Amino acid sequence: MTSQSKCTYILASILALLFLFVAKSVIAKEIEDDREFDYIKGSPKGPEKWGELKPEWAACKHGKMQSPIDLSNARVKFISQPEIRIYTTTKSAFCNISTATFINSLLLKQGYGNSHQMSVTIG
Repeated sequence: MTSQSKCTYILASILALLFLFVAKSVIAKEIEDDREFDYIKGSPKGPEKWGELKPEWAACKHGKMQSPIDLSNARVKFISQPEIRIYTTTKSAFCNISTATFINSLLLKQGYGNSHQMSVTIG
């Protein structure tokens, strides 16, 4: 390799590295500045500052709906008290039922008696 081709190779490598470094920093900054708000307490765009970021978010300074996300939309369903289900343990049994015709069934019995059954047939 001649001296001139070495110099050209080194210069091209340096330019490529500089281009990649600058492109990476521009992309990173673009993504970073794109957020209108965040959920990090104490940050300039955090929950404490939501009411100051945009005029239409002024209600976020006080009240109970402190979110820049529109929660008053008709698609949102407010549930004041979620349904509470209390689950308890019960007797259960799995029964594998095989037949001569290669049809397998799995039977799950829960509780006492045959009140709760589920049958799955494979084959």
